[in-house]
Amino acid sequence: MLGIAALTLFSSAIYYVFIVNGSVVWEELGIADPESIGRITALPSLFILLGAGLFWWLGRKGCSFRIQVAIFLLLLGGGLALMGLTTNWQGMVAGMALQQTGAGMTIPTLIVWAQSRLPFAHRGRGMGVWTATFFFGQFSSPLLVSILREQSGSMQQAFLTMGVLSGIGALAFFLILGRTRPAPEEALVAAAAKQGNVP
Repeated sequence: MLGIAALTLFSSAIYYVFIVNGSVVWEELGIADPESIGRITALPSLFILLGAGLFWWLGRKGCSFRIQVAIFLLLLGGGLALMGLTTNWQGMVAGMALQQTGAGMTIPTLIVWAQSRLPFAHRGRGMGVWTATFFFGQFSSPLLVSILREQSGSMQQAFLTMGVLSGIGALAFFLILGRTRPAPEEALVAAAAKQGNVP
């Protein structure tokens, strides 16, 4: 369960960076009018649906969970990094599109991965741990970003730092999960996916 808690906490902290602090980045780019922000962000917000579809497609293709985890962390991190580096609203929209695609993959990937690693008799307790760590990530994310903002001097620099950390995390978890022996349930899910039997 320690691995489930660690990955969930890390992913949640990255997941909530834009949700909680995105408006501050818009202000740093010189766009503070809520109506303007709403119009600009309407389309990239729909990319969360693309992320959910990507999760389904990768499952149908039999991609392992370590690949799916790496993909959503890279998408989240790439989007945050782009938002941290951009100087205009067009770059912000592109960063949002990447970040929202990763966000659409995050929760379903984490839930399916966690359940596949838990023996049936312990899934209730295990998902309790998952829920606790996910929402602790929601709590800790703005605190961490606030510290990074104070150290770096701007919210965009904090976004860039979190994006880089997400990329490092993607590589680390990809390597760690690759060395971890899959639980019996995870092996069954992977075998079913290869046969195209995952809904």
